[in-house]
Amino acid sequence: MLEFGNKDQGVTAELAVAAELSRRGYIVAWPLGDYARYDIISTAPSGKLQRIQVKTATRSKYGTYRIGFVRGSSQKIKYTPEECDVFIVWLQYDADYDDQFLPAFYIIPIAEMRRSRGTFYPPGKGRYPTWVCANEKYRDKWDVLQ
Repeated sequence: MLEFGNKDQGVTAELAVAAELSRRGYIVAWPLGDYARYDIISTAPSGKLQRIQVKTATRSKYGTYRIGFVRGSSQKIKYTPEECDVFIVWLQYDADYDDQFLPAFYIIPIAEMRRSRGTFYPPGKGRYPTWVCANEKYRDKWDVLQ
């Protein structure tokens, strides 16, 4: 039986983001190989091109998802605006919670990225259910790509 590893999880996230972009009328393309600092190129209906870095994570024991906005396995390097334009974080809330019926997409412009890590969770979940995720303002913010 095959194991589902980080690479597989990343490919699944890229495909989920590409499918959602396509559903919204965007043209989607991939760079060949693993040499680019972005995962997907999208063209909006307006004609605007964006270099997208896709991120995902699995749920922790506290019900949160920790995302590293860095690249590299041994030395962690922050992405720069010269390398990509936007992060799209895809989280499987629908698979991890019985009361969540859709996955989550967080669209975060790299220009607004202040930290190299972020914590995500759906409303009413996480370690402290009364807290609101600081990244919730980026959820379904598709207009960033217009």
